[in-house]
This record gives sequence, structure tokens and C-alpha cells, in this order.
Amino acid sequence: GAHSLAEALNRRAHQGLTLDLTHNVLCTKNDKQSLIHLIRVITTLKSAKKLSVSLGMHCLDDMIFHVLAKGLMGGRAPEGLTLDLSNATMVTDNGMIALAMALRTRHCPTGLTLDLRYNKFTSQSIGELARSLRSGRTPAYLNMTFSSDSHHNVEDSVNLLHDAISSGQCAFGTRVEFKYAYNYRGARYQLLDTCVKNDKRINAIKAQALVTILGPCRIQSTAHEATSSRALPLAIIRQIADYLPGDISVQRVKN
Repeated sequence: GAHSLAEALNRRAHQGLTLDLTHNVLCTKNDKQSLIHLIRVITTLKSAKKLSVSLGMHCLDDMIFHVLAKGLMGGRAPEGLTLDLSNATMVTDNGMIALAMALRTRHCPTGLTLDLRYNKFTSQSIGELARSLRSGRTPAYLNMTFSSDSHHNVEDSVNLLHDAISSGQCAFGTRVEFKYAYNYRGARYQLLDTCVKNDKRINAIKAQALVTILGPCRIQSTAHEATSSRALPLAIIRQIADYLPGDISVQRVKN
């Protein structure tokens, strides 16, 4: 059952582990506490990077989403965690709002991927997600997928997310997509294009910052002068570059 699986994961969880529990009966009335325990364990396996768990099933509900939200806020979920939460038709906006609010606590793992297709979320909970994206406190490389076939007011929701992603505050590497979403003219909503533009904006800011830091070093190297008090060692500049959001490197800026 779910409790035994949770205990096995707690004892030994390998990096890159994939668990497909789709359609397994893990949240019957007698086993729901075991499923809650499993989710709590999943969100504390910090060393199990790139853990992927498919929980897509019809019996996930708001309580499960609240447990997941609380677990993600604990700051111990593994980097690159992927969760398939699709087909959770019992989950309402209440559960999604809890999850959206958890995303802006700065405690969620980098590279968190959430598959939320075929769920009954409306623009109310998507609006809360948009507020989280606009806060700038969501994890880098957050990846979220929705689908429009079971979604109300998809155009309103897409517009809310587009405005949040293009606000100048959204985190680097964010990817949000509505599968099968088309406007009244039959054109597909391209939120991914908006995400890529956001990445380019962040990389441009990072490149300018690195050019400014590298300036004294460039002058020093071309003029063959003694070390300037303003020039930083290249190793320190690389550490600064690693700290800044974006994936542009010092070497790329130097070239």
C-alpha cells in the first residue's frame, strides 16, 4: 500500500527515480491517511533529485493538495521534483489556491514540474497562480501544464498568466502551458513564447551586470597594468554569475 511505499522511499530513494502510480487505488477511504503520508515523505526527500511521481487519479482532493502545499513549503522537497497531478477531478479552486500560494514562499525546489491537466480549475485559482508568478518568489525552472478542455474561462486565465509572466518579475526558466488552448480565431495561445521572452529579458540584465563587473578586468588586461583595486578575481566573478538568475556565463560575456 501507500504506507509501505512511503516507508521504502524514506529508507532509500535514488536520484532520478520514477514512480508511476496512476490509477492505483491509493486513496480509498481506508487508505487516504497512507496517501497523505506518502506525499509528506515525497516532499522531504531532498537528496532524491529528479524524483518523478505520477499520482494522476480521480480521487485526489483538496485535502491532498493542501498536504502537498504544506510539504512544498517545508523546503525539503528534492530539486527537479516532477508530480503528475492530472485527472484530479475532485480538486477545486480551494486546493489549487493553496498550491499556488505555496509556490511563492521561496521554499519550493528548483525545477519543480507539476502536471495539472484535466482538472477543474477556474480563473479564480489561476489568478492566484498569476499573483505568485508576479511576486518573483516562485522557484527557478518551474514548469506547469494545464489543459483547456476541462477549464472554464480559459481566455481570462491565459491573459492573467501572460500578464504575470511578462510583468518583469517572473522567475527565470518558468514554463507555463495550456494544452489544446485556442482563441476564437483558432490560433493557439502561446504562453511558452512569453516564457522564453522573460528568460531573454533576465539574461540581458545578467549580461549587463557581468559586463559592468568585468569592465575593470578588461581594461587591466588590455593595458597590461597592475591589478586594479576595483578588479575582482575571475573565480569570484564566476561565483557572482552563478548566484544571479539566468543561464548566461562569464565566458560567453567575455567573448
